[in-house]
Amino acid sequence: MKGIIASLLLSIAVVTQADVTPTAKLQLPKSATIGKAFNATVVVTIPDGWHAYQNPPTKDFQIPVTISTTSKTLKLKKISYPKGDMKEFGGELTAVHEGTVKIPVSIIATGKPGSSEVVLKVILQICDDTSCLPPRPIALKGSLKLVKGK
Repeated sequence: MKGIIASLLLSIAVVTQADVTPTAKLQLPKSATIGKAFNATVVVTIPDGWHAYQNPPTKDFQIPVTISTTSKTLKLKKISYPKGDMKEFGGELTAVHEGTVKIPVSIIATGKPGSSEVVLKVILQICDDTSCLPPRPIALKGSLKLVKGK
């Protein structure tokens, strides 16, 4: 009987965690000049009742929201991580994001003229008042037209 109850509780925990999924979207301009920086925005949405840690985090053990790329034709020039709101968790104040967070990103594209794919990765860990889920990567893709500079 104990084994059945433990299995049911584990199943409930897994289903609950699976239903808690942060999302992210990539907002790009229609075109960009090769070799010059262009601005994009990563919009992260954190489920109600959950939070993610700002970058840089308040405490060393916190895993902040991070943005990266593995694309050989993109260079992240600047990521303007916004400051989080100070909230109390476990008796300590910490800077977190809740709800929707817009993160401005400056990117330099080095590809060839024409349609180009922009691929970014967002990694974040979401937590509630008592626990944290494992960090999750979210792949973001978008496209824009690359043009030669004058």
